Amino acid sequence: MIDIYVDASCYRNPGPGGVGIVVNHNGSWEERCEISIEDTTTSSKLELMAIIEAFNLIRKRKYKAREVLIHSDSQYALGIVEGVFLPKKNIELCNKLQDLACIFPEVKYKHIRGEENPADIYARKASMKAAIKLGLIFLDKANEL
Repeated sequence: MIDIYVDASCYRNPGPGGVGIVVNHNGSWEERCEISIEDTTTSSKLELMAIIEAFNLIRKRKYKAREVLIHSDSQYALGIVEGVFLPKKNIELCNKLQDLACIFPEVKYKHIRGEENPADIYARKASMKAAIKLGLIFLDKANEL
């Protein structure tokens, strides 16, 4: 089983943000990544982008879709990918996400509470890095992030 945990964080909303992804492959924590987004964005867009990045990871790693479970604390993003919610905003991202879900119909999804999400720390870290790079946060030891 391949568990992919995704999360997003926005420094101010709207503002720069980040996406965190953590992969657990058969009980072994295999990969942790963070993606900083320096453009002004929203937490809703970032949550959609997080699941899109999970699909990109499935492609890149050539995971078997039937073995993948994507975990997210975003009811909004999961509702879009599962077709429960009709998109009213972020139409382009929603369409991309739904297209990817059609390409990988065997992928399963699970809603988790935010405090259960191991990707949270990576999303927050990516968000802070973007804010620092844009000069919104000043730290003496910013390079330690």
